[in-house]
Amino acid sequence: MGFGSVIATALSVVVLMAAGFAIVSGITHSADSTGIALKDASHRTLHREHTALTISNLTGSRSGGYFTFNLDNAGTEKIDNISRIDVIARFVNTDYALWFPYRFAGTEPDYCWECVNITSLAPGIGDVVNPGMLDPGETMLLKVQDSKYFPGNSVWVQATAPNGVSASYMWAIGN
Repeated sequence: MGFGSVIATALSVVVLMAAGFAIVSGITHSADSTGIALKDASHRTLHREHTALTISNLTGSRSGGYFTFNLDNAGTEKIDNISRIDVIARFVNTDYALWFPYRFAGTEPDYCWECVNITSLAPGIGDVVNPGMLDPGETMLLKVQDSKYFPGNSVWVQATAPNGVSASYMWAIGN
């Protein structure tokens, strides 16, 4: 009869060791996950702090249904996916505000924005470094079009990079 209590004690010790191992593994996994999340948050914050955008040279035609502007990357971080840039226009003295999606090749939405070209600070040099990305010091010419109408005489436009950094500009639309 004494041998059964020895086996029960041994099994209890094994179960307690397995439970302890599971607890230690869970704590280690949680610590690793927390460390990765903190590193990722720090990385995103750093990219956001080093991104700066400015808008300049708004021109266009209300009757033509478009306007263009330069989006300058004045920061030190590149914007690697320009199709994820959000463009929003709000027409002053109206309730009309619109988010313009990026115009992908082969699509013709009623309203959209497209990249006309990207130029660098050096004259005569186009988008030779990282083509299709807005590198620091480069300027992208955006064309915003709405086939229906632009209802106001003034527009407030905002462009927001994928990391949340934005620039805005107010402009009086010509005829």
